[in-house]
Amino acid sequence: NKVTIDLIQTLVCKFFKISKNEMLSSRRSRYLVRPRQTAIYLTKILTSKSLPEIGREFSNRDHTTIIHSVKTIEKLKEGDPEMAENINKLKNDTLLTGQVLKKRLPIYPEFIKKEWLNGEIFEKVNNIIDTDGYPKEHNEQ
Repeated sequence: NKVTIDLIQTLVCKFFKISKNEMLSSRRSRYLVRPRQTAIYLTKILTSKSLPEIGREFSNRDHTTIIHSVKTIEKLKEGDPEMAENINKLKNDTLLTGQVLKKRLPIYPEFIKKEWLNGEIFEKVNNIIDTDGYPKEHNEQ
């Protein structure tokens, strides 16, 4: 499985339009906390990383912060259908991108349309993966 913490962080940052530096900073503004918690939640459900390992990848946050993030997102998903939809969309985008990376296939519109019959997916994948199938570096805003 090619779903990595870096991939999750990159996709979540693009979705919320923040930089990876902002996500990993110690700042606690809500516009940064929600994306950070979302990325932590997705990392917990999409990877086999332990709580301390996840904490280390998010600027050495304590494992209890990771637990809190996961619980917070689970609670928010229950009470906010739009939030739940956004998280599911991010989860699906992450899994799809992970599959493309795993196959190590060059990313061309013809291939994506033929495989998934969806040009919109190509646009998303093309934004984060170069033509060799490697993740592009996240551009700072």
